[in-house]
Amino acid sequence: MVPPTADLSAYRAVVVPETTPVDDVLAQRLLAYRTAGGAVPLVGPALLKNATEPALPGLLPVDGLAPAPAGEVFLACQGVPGVREDLPVISLRAGGPVHLETTVVRTDGGTVVHLVSFVPARETPELDLVHDPFPLIDVPVAVKLDGAPRSVRLQPAGQELPWQYDGAYVHVRVTTADGHAMVVVEHD
Repeated sequence: MVPPTADLSAYRAVVVPETTPVDDVLAQRLLAYRTAGGAVPLVGPALLKNATEPALPGLLPVDGLAPAPAGEVFLACQGVPGVREDLPVISLRAGGPVHLETTVVRTDGGTVVHLVSFVPARETPELDLVHDPFPLIDVPVAVKLDGAPRSVRLQPAGQELPWQYDGAYVHVRVTTADGHAMVVVEHD
């Protein structure tokens, strides 16, 4: 782990974690590093420079201003020179607010995607508390599958979701007012 001010030239890839704010200065350094051939996976809020615009526009496969397509907790960068080709494939793409947290759990008969949307409030110098959920309205979610699913449900409500399968991802849209949803995809 190195600080944002470190010389990056010795590294083939630099992963910018979600806890690192990307300002104009760091964005310029990352762009120069990327232009010189380095790989720059960004995670979650680090995708946004100054928390409002893409940190590296045009260089990363980001759908709008969504959180990082979060297949394996980081943005996979297959095809980037100098980066191992055996990195995990992006298994989840989710739109929504930048604070949206996602996880993917695979089982023998299905995949469960957890969507958690709560905004923490700093109430003391060392304590963040969550009081209110942040609703998710028509949030696009795409889950990588080897074949079309048998069913897609929003849990715990048990609501069957309309879905489309494009040959690689099953696409659904999620709306929930309580800040948490599970998309349960049953498949072979």
